[in-house]
Amino acid sequence: MTCEGWQYWGNDIAAWLQATRPVHRILRWLLGWWHPSICFLKIRKRRVGLPSNSQDFCSDYDIPETVATTCDFYPDCGVPRSAGGILLLETWPTVLWKGRPMRMVVALVLLILVLSGGLRSAHAQEGVDGGARPLSATEERALKPGDVFKECDMCPELVVVPTGSFTMGSPASEKGRGDNEGPQHPVTIAHPLAVGKFHVTVDQFAAFVKATGFDAGSSCWVWNGSRGEEQTGLSWRNPGFAQEGTHPAVCLNWNDTKAYVGWMSRKTGKNYRLLSESEFEYAARGGSSTRYFFGDDEAQMCRYANGADKTAQATIPGISDWRVVPCSDGYAYTSPSGSFTANSFGLYDMHGNAWSWVEDCYHDSYEGAPADGSAWTSGDCSRRVVRGGSWFYVPRNLRAAFRDWYSFYRSNLVGFRVVRTFD
Repeated sequence: MTCEGWQYWGNDIAAWLQATRPVHRILRWLLGWWHPSICFLKIRKRRVGLPSNSQDFCSDYDIPETVATTCDFYPDCGVPRSAGGILLLETWPTVLWKGRPMRMVVALVLLILVLSGGLRSAHAQEGVDGGARPLSATEERALKPGDVFKECDMCPELVVVPTGSFTMGSPASEKGRGDNEGPQHPVTIAHPLAVGKFHVTVDQFAAFVKATGFDAGSSCWVWNGSRGEEQTGLSWRNPGFAQEGTHPAVCLNWNDTKAYVGWMSRKTGKNYRLLSESEFEYAARGGSSTRYFFGDDEAQMCRYANGADKTAQATIPGISDWRVVPCSDGYAYTSPSGSFTANSFGLYDMHGNAWSWVEDCYHDSYEGAPADGSAWTSGDCSRRVVRGGSWFYVPRNLRAAFRDWYSFYRSNLVGFRVVRTFD
């Protein structure tokens, strides 16, 4: 014979004990349950065999008929069949009283341990794993520059950056400077920030799409060997070149990124958003005032950034005559996050790999730009700023001060990173 039934209220306890047979045996020994006739655990219609000594068990412990709601017994128990849950929990008072009372304390301690572990498991929400969870107010106050954290399993890692001031834009003497990079002006970042350590990756964006069903389109602008063109059948899943899950997610427009940060905010209960343009430049410079965070010499680029280099020149059609980075980094297209050296703030790929959408509307100069690090959201907002350059761009376009814009289309050059603010 067998007993069948659904788990009652100890779902996580039952699942844990059923998976750990030695614990099952230890508890039975502690409780004096040498008669294995109890329907110990029943999980998701798993069938548990009962031996032929059910009548002995029933008579030895005077199991009352009211306990019969837990599982099926042999008819000779005098207990009707039903579809309850866990006899272990409901019959402890009777069994302990007639069994071995001295073992009661040990058994109750074990129950408490099982309950605590089961409840922790029950509260493990989607994406929350390995201790990754939203920070408490106390934990937030304890953060210091350079600290790294994430608030769910598939959330981006964040690095706390120091507050401070810097000069935004480039001087007229800087090699490769564009007219839209001035006038230079002081900006103060007085509010605490935690910036994405990397771009949002393919795997992280996939988790968002899986959770929400978000549709990020099925066309993307790509380089066809002579010019850029929009091609159907391409998306962040297939941007026109091979990627792994740790590569930056690209072929995303500004609205796609806003949907992602909105989901992050709802998921964690914290304030996630895109960086402002000034926050991005501040984070990219990492306290420097040179063309790149590592200095002015573009020949060093392959240690610090993924741009158009000799590897790309030998691989990508139509760029053989470009003035590329004079080195080879091994990546023609996007590279896995963290493949290059971080800046002094602990941030990776602030030059190259993929453009990053920021919050700001585009302006042709910094005349009238905010000086407090906030986003500039007035003016022509049909064009949104992108910063950082990409795998496709030459040294001039990878500088810390370089800025460009895209309208609301998707390109396999453009991804994003997030920032988390604090109250």
